[in-house]
Amino acid sequence: MPITDVMPVSDWRDLQCVLVKTKNYSDAEVAEVLMNGRKFKYAQSFKHLRGAVEFLFANLEMEKKRVVFPKYICGSVARAAARAGIKVEYCEVDAQGNLDPEELGKKHLEDCGAVFVAHAFGNPAQVGKIREICDSHKMFLVEDCAHSLDIQKTAGDFVLFHFGKRIANVHGGILISADAEFPKLKTAGHAESGEIFSLILKSGLFRPILNLYRSTKKIPEDMDEKSDKAFSVCAPASEGSKRLFMRRLKMYAGEKAEIDKIYRAYFDKLPSHYRAVLNEPIKDFFNFPILAPKDKNRDEILGRLRVYGVFADRIWYNSACGFAKRVLVLPVNRHMSEKDVEMICNLLKNV
Repeated sequence: MPITDVMPVSDWRDLQCVLVKTKNYSDAEVAEVLMNGRKFKYAQSFKHLRGAVEFLFANLEMEKKRVVFPKYICGSVARAAARAGIKVEYCEVDAQGNLDPEELGKKHLEDCGAVFVAHAFGNPAQVGKIREICDSHKMFLVEDCAHSLDIQKTAGDFVLFHFGKRIANVHGGILISADAEFPKLKTAGHAESGEIFSLILKSGLFRPILNLYRSTKKIPEDMDEKSDKAFSVCAPASEGSKRLFMRRLKMYAGEKAEIDKIYRAYFDKLPSHYRAVLNEPIKDFFNFPILAPKDKNRDEILGRLRVYGVFADRIWYNSACGFAKRVLVLPVNRHMSEKDVEMICNLLKNV
């Protein structure tokens, strides 16, 4: 049975991996795999990645407290920085949703301490040019790789990876520092019961039930500041989270060819009045992002797709960027076929 939604798909082995203690991985071991041979001084896992953002800016020795973020960014990330005393400033993005280095170069950066750049949808931002600007103004570069699993060469002074955006997992992420040292958090604990339940619901067996329930609900609103804080606790990721991440990371390479076929099928079949955010297929993608036509209501499109069992999503709908009001991401996973892509694209023609 096809699974036409954007959440990563789990199975019983994932649950076993989280619950049964086999090999534990240190934060440094996880970081070594993700950094692809690049040297680093510090690595700390976190239960929630926005907690890592708050921790970073609360502990970073940075005299200038203004940080530039791309306009197209998860609002909870910017709020986490603000809670650490950072003055958030936004910069325009390019056509793919990444921070535009030309726009960054036009800004008054003398009182800026850092630039925060994300690789939206797995599409590499122009970090080479952004790195040059940071170096010329003596600013730190924070690189958010939450949408990426295969960044071959990072350039940030600080690099963030997510354990569950791209692959099925309980909560978790990691902060890696090239040169600076920070305090280490207490020893990792166990995954909480709510996380375990969520992982079970993401399995192929329970997914239809979960989606039937979701189809009766309104499309969720943005988190408010109060609920957002619950996900910003500076606690380490569980050992089970790291075990499952490392297991799934090894599997990802083997599944990539299957998933690529689905991803590429969208380029061939997408209706002409929708625009693919990416101009061409990229190596390390995060679902399939498109822009809704300007005369259509993006949220109405999402609601209509849900009626037919297709759970596309908004990404960073709480962003300060107008670009975000048109973006929706279409599902890509190994349980889909090219016929499923054709079905989704036919629905888009008629909604």
